[in-house]
Amino acid sequence: MMIFENSRIISPENRLSEHSQEVNNLIFAIGERKEFCLHESRIFHSPDNLIEILLVDLKHPSIKSKNSVGILNREPLAILYINGLPEHPFRVVPIRENFPEDILHMNFSFGIIPKTICMYLESWAEVERNWTLQNFLNRICWWFLKTSEDSLHSNEQELERPYFISDYKLLLPTSYEEEKSFDFAYLDNTTKVIKFSNSYPDRNCSFLTLDVKPIKHTRVFPAPWNLKLLEEQFQKRSSSVIDILKEEILKRTSSSGFPVREIIEQTFILLKFKRYDSSGNLLEKPDFFAFFIPKGIGALGHLLGILSISPVDPNKYYKIDLLGIEETSSNDHLSDIPILPVEIVNPLTQKFASLMSGIEFTDASFNGVLIGVGSLGSTLAEIWSKSGWGRWSLLDNDCIAPHNVFRHLAKEKDIGRNKAELVSELMNLNYSPGNPPVTYTPKNFSPTILSELFSDYKSIDLIVDASASSFLLRDISMSNELPRACSLFFNQIGSGGVLFLEDSERSKRLDFIETSYLRALISEEWGENFLQNNIPKQRVGASCSDLSVILSYERVILLSSSLSNLLRLKLKSKYAALCILKLDAETGRIDNYEVELFSPKSIVINDWNIFYDGFIESKLNRLRATSLPKETGGIIIGYTDQKTKSIYIVDITKAPGDSISSISGFERGSEGLAEYLEKVKKRTSENCDYIGDWHSHPKGHSSEASQTDLTSLNKFAKVMNSEGLPILMIIVSEDISFYIK
Repeated sequence: MMIFENSRIISPENRLSEHSQEVNNLIFAIGERKEFCLHESRIFHSPDNLIEILLVDLKHPSIKSKNSVGILNREPLAILYINGLPEHPFRVVPIRENFPEDILHMNFSFGIIPKTICMYLESWAEVERNWTLQNFLNRICWWFLKTSEDSLHSNEQELERPYFISDYKLLLPTSYEEEKSFDFAYLDNTTKVIKFSNSYPDRNCSFLTLDVKPIKHTRVFPAPWNLKLLEEQFQKRSSSVIDILKEEILKRTSSSGFPVREIIEQTFILLKFKRYDSSGNLLEKPDFFAFFIPKGIGALGHLLGILSISPVDPNKYYKIDLLGIEETSSNDHLSDIPILPVEIVNPLTQKFASLMSGIEFTDASFNGVLIGVGSLGSTLAEIWSKSGWGRWSLLDNDCIAPHNVFRHLAKEKDIGRNKAELVSELMNLNYSPGNPPVTYTPKNFSPTILSELFSDYKSIDLIVDASASSFLLRDISMSNELPRACSLFFNQIGSGGVLFLEDSERSKRLDFIETSYLRALISEEWGENFLQNNIPKQRVGASCSDLSVILSYERVILLSSSLSNLLRLKLKSKYAALCILKLDAETGRIDNYEVELFSPKSIVINDWNIFYDGFIESKLNRLRATSLPKETGGIIIGYTDQKTKSIYIVDITKAPGDSISSISGFERGSEGLAEYLEKVKKRTSENCDYIGDWHSHPKGHSSEASQTDLTSLNKFAKVMNSEGLPILMIIVSEDISFYIK
């Protein structure tokens, strides 16, 4: 080896002055170890570096003699110190002449540096934080012991690549193994990235796929620079390349031949092969490797002796048998055919994305519909696409407005495009061609639209409403045919996020969960200022409605990510959920509040659907019981949906302080009600208000309305009916009755 032959021996008395401090420290550490014996030290002066060399013997009694790998329990080594290397400055070279050639975990030689042992999986930047000379010597002992036991590379560890990576990268499409119909590729000469392309304008390379016989698991070879070296390396792995390459070229050569002056003057060959693991078991999954050849197929076939120029047509290469020429195929010119290795990049698939995101693929394999791809929806879509979570169809009829760009995936060039179309396109770009595509419909949601998209609702597993529309979640709830659904939204200023999730049986639907949310807004401490009416807005157009809230993309991403994570976790359970995220603007902390959900209840009175829950029922009974034998009552808080003729009861109040209560009647007062209703409207952003009254009947009396009750109902109805709203009255006895006017 040149660096040893041309190096200068340093005498023991001069080592301290001639060697660097680092090498002198290593000499001292070696002297403290019984496994190492230092014979001599040398210095080699290269044009680029000063290389210091310690020649040692490693004596390792734990290494069994005559082991199958061929490692001796006394191995001569050269420890090199090369200051200025970007990686590990200390390298270890086995210098025994008959050291085994096919040892795994060896670095190939570069420049004047011979082959060294590969001691670390991590980068030097990581290793050097805990690196010591003593640990370095321990690592040498460990490497030789494990190599002698043939256990350095376990079966659980991924097999080493046949070659080290290169600047060229070939992106395999998802469908490659099924189709195998790619004859051409496109090479981007700037990025060195190659993509399959059969379309005429893009293709600038020919492509050949070679099915090679299985190869043995061996050490990493240095990258071959011509076809001769490639063939020799595969023969050492008990396989071959050249004969198969010749067969493929002949298959691609038609009777009309190849032009001598080919339009495409570069070729990629893709080697497909199976491998034996370190135990000799044949792995089912094939491996791929590729090489770039700067020649067209015709010129390549000519050099391999299987194509020739016709005596009557000097402008084309033909198969030699068509020309009546004697077989001339040989491997004499293999060393004249240069090649460059190409790194194979496996297809970017949904399964790979979920693996890289730490998500079980079984949890990610479902069909979902995402309604609304604005700020929240588009961010969720991108997160789920990059996480491989779900196969999605998008619905949104809205288009990108200029101000949307600052809190959306869209760019300035996308202004005017449909949001669903754009977001689906961006989601599809995360994966290799051939992956099941994200679909979109540029329309608003309706059950009719879904029936057009999906012939069977059972093919949908989840509906996510990110439209921030309260009426939409009610439309979803009214359909008995739809799958489990959830609704995700921000509050107006992006200081909080909300999750509604139905249970898997859909017994607690989104509209029911909404009433629990509004009740919590009124009663819980976190509900203070969660929704705000007087919020900053920015005019973004000329019409009266062209006002947009001020909301930073930073908060869009923060809350979208948190809601996405929360939804994934909650979906693992079959139960319904109502969760609130609230951001502390001062500390950046996000608090999570989970609201208890009660059993849903409903009744139809005079064509009106009345929705309430076990909380309301329990509270009515409790307030009645604590007032017995007297009657009591209060007001009902809720809201009305005129389209679906639905009344949603959010909460009830106890009797105001100035109410008159007796065993024979109840007259509700008004003390504190105005302030309370103001609080209700503020906390719910005008979504809730007074919708009626309730009162109790004493024991022994039914909940049937008396004449006095009906007179009161008619009185209140005049006020509510003037606004086109119904009035609700609830009477509580041993049972509960509802009356609407």
